[in-house]
Amino acid sequence: MSYTPEDPSGMWTSAAGCMRNYLILKEKAAAWRVHHQVQEAMAASRVDQLRIPTLAPAESVTDLMAEELDVAVTARRGFPYERLDQLALDHLPGARG
Repeated sequence: MSYTPEDPSGMWTSAAGCMRNYLILKEKAAAWRVHHQVQEAMAASRVDQLRIPTLAPAESVTDLMAEELDVAVTARRGFPYERLDQLALDHLPGARG
């Protein structure tokens, strides 16, 4: 929780605290991403595919909308994000190394 600083000195104390929190979270995020269980969970949930553009270089939105989507096949694929979520929640407070 962050309160409104009472004076200029409090503003700088608040800013320093915010920067400290940012650096702590930055370090935790970097450690989380290289953890072997996180890497496995990211591969299983195909997080890396989020970098792939939806449209091919010469494709238009109209082309994409004209494609047939097999909803049943897509639904069966699944994306196991719950494992990633739990790993993150374990990692932040230090419950998992």
